[in-house]
Amino acid sequence: MSGAGANGGQNGAAESGVSHWWGQRLTAILLVPLALWFTASFVTLSGAGLVLVRQWIGAPVTSLFLAIFMASLFRHIQLGLEVVVDDYVHGPTHNRAATASIRIGCILCTAVALLSILVIYLDGRG
Repeated sequence: MSGAGANGGQNGAAESGVSHWWGQRLTAILLVPLALWFTASFVTLSGAGLVLVRQWIGAPVTSLFLAIFMASLFRHIQLGLEVVVDDYVHGPTHNRAATASIRIGCILCTAVALLSILVIYLDGRG
């Protein structure tokens, strides 16, 4: 065995793949209870008006759980889409462009979600 991957983790791509794999698994594990909580809350609040929903989001524990849920969700989406790109987008330029687009999109979506939660939370405090 003379390959770089056989030297105890000296292959950068292999190490990156392992951390990517772990990231997907950890976000998936985190998302299971959060998705169940969010779904149950969504069903419970289905007939509620805007004021009640804003009050629910404005509660400290709810805001925290929603923030964790959104950050984990978009990270999980990012990791999954990057695997698809690595598998199906050939050519280093297209691959890098698609990966960069995914990362930027997920970062922007996370920022918008967290900012929205923060605004509602702070509005409820004032």
